[in-house]
Amino acid sequence: MKKLLLMMSVAVALSLTSCQGDKNYKAKGEELSKQLNESVEKQDSASALSTDDQIRKMEEGIAATGDTAALNQFRAAMKDARVRNAAYLTVTKIHNGMDKDEAVHQLMDDALKQDINIHAVTQAINAVLTAENKEKDNKKEK
Repeated sequence: MKKLLLMMSVAVALSLTSCQGDKNYKAKGEELSKQLNESVEKQDSASALSTDDQIRKMEEGIAATGDTAALNQFRAAMKDARVRNAAYLTVTKIHNGMDKDEAVHQLMDDALKQDINIHAVTQAINAVLTAENKEKDNKKEK
């Protein structure tokens, strides 16, 4: 009986520890989401790109642990911010020297992981094309 109670208490302790870790990932996702939104609102491209890198690194780290529940919670906390800011981030990445194909490939990967939806991908691609057309027009005027 004592062994059974001991095993049950260990199982409960492990499950609580696991839940605490998930909450931390969710809270970190919410914090990064807020940070990304603020950076984009301020049009602070350096901060927005830095936050995007942090998000991607954290996501890779969580995925490496194999904790799918934590990964899903982190992604859920980030989804709205990533959808809302996909166009700005993509255009900014290209303006900062990232190859256009690589930037679009990142968008497709995010969509396949369900981090963003197809509407966000379409908006981002349209924003890239619009920015390119503006650059071409500016070059013609000069």
